[in-house]
Amino acid sequence: MMQRFATQFPAWMRPDNPVLRYSLGDYGKEEKPRRRVLRLLAVPVFILLLILSGYLIANALSAENPLDRPLSQMLIEVLFWPTFALQVLLQLIVMAMTINTIGEEKRRQTWESLKTTSNGAALTLRARWSAVVFYRVGGLLVALMVIRLVLIGGILVDLTAFRGEYLNYLTGSITPDVPIAGGVILLALMMTATLLLPFTGVGFDASIGLLVSTLVHQRTYVVLSQ
Repeated sequence: MMQRFATQFPAWMRPDNPVLRYSLGDYGKEEKPRRRVLRLLAVPVFILLLILSGYLIANALSAENPLDRPLSQMLIEVLFWPTFALQVLLQLIVMAMTINTIGEEKRRQTWESLKTTSNGAALTLRARWSAVVFYRVGGLLVALMVIRLVLIGGILVDLTAFRGEYLNYLTGSITPDVPIAGGVILLALMMTATLLLPFTGVGFDASIGLLVSTLVHQRTYVVLSQ
């Protein structure tokens, strides 16, 4: 199934592409300290997210008649801030991975060769983009997708538990009035956008990092940009 899914990608995004495999490979000893730092930072951030989630869950359960509240509302109150912190961390990681792409190739003395090769520079930047978006931060993206699926599940439970009245509650503040069919369409579009936003957001952040990498060449300014 994964092979069939990968065949839908352009050639420069497929795992068997040599340029992508080069981008996913170990770039040398200069990359290893950075990876260790990211791993060390991920541990306390994960612990803080767990503590924050536990605190929010305790507050949600201590409220008056918590079971009378919509499930989706309780889930949002518990998961919003941990998810927000996780998304900000993901944005910083993605930009840090892409903002020094050209600088790394210059330090390895491969950039001039890539520029003289047919589409070498373009393929290298595309491969770094796809390596970061679809491979290197895949674990964090999966975590965000699971959280968003849980929230969508909570909304679906509320829609069935309140016999459709929850949809009227969601669309009641909209002016002019929205018919039931329109509310269903808007809710379906919102769920679709909820699942697409992590991928589009990460892709946009990676593009910004690569743009800065092409505009900033001096090592000092690259470090300041990071």
